[in-house]
Amino acid sequence: MKKILIATLITGLSTFANAGIGSDKGFYIQADVGISQLKVIAADDSIEIKDDVSTQRLTVGYDFERFKVGVDYTNYGKMNIESDCKYDCSDAGLKFKSIAVKGIYTFNHKGRVQPYIGGKLIHTKVKVDSDAPISIENKNTLGIGVLGGVEFKVNKNLFLNGNIEFNKLAVDVNQFGANAGVRYKFK
Repeated sequence: MKKILIATLITGLSTFANAGIGSDKGFYIQADVGISQLKVIAADDSIEIKDDVSTQRLTVGYDFERFKVGVDYTNYGKMNIESDCKYDCSDAGLKFKSIAVKGIYTFNHKGRVQPYIGGKLIHTKVKVDSDAPISIENKNTLGIGVLGGVEFKVNKNLFLNGNIEFNKLAVDVNQFGANAGVRYKFK
């Protein structure tokens, strides 16, 4: 079943990508890596934990020239909490993964340097590796995020990207990060 779904998706993407020949519109795929600071605040505000983690993101979307929409999958990695822990929790850690729907507005879509801003709606899955000293449990949450950055147009299909972002992954989890990546637009 998964193979049929993947084959259908690839066929559909190539059909729609070829339909946009002659314009700057088209489907795109983007890969980003970055560094993020995750901040978790306990429900009673008694414990606040911060950790720097590496992030990986894969985005698939459609470029309407000035406006882009996309769906991305982000792995925020594992947040180790042993250094801030006053209890016996040497193996304690939190893992964050998310799927987001985002919209991006590009200010100078015809130039080589293209600044942009955007927003996103995020579905985050939080997984607790072991007993943590805070009241967080395995859960799925909704959040919001904002981002801004600059793309450099290498050629008509290839773009280099850098951005900063702030995401409210959950009521008690914030993320601030910087990312760099590459985007390929199918035309």
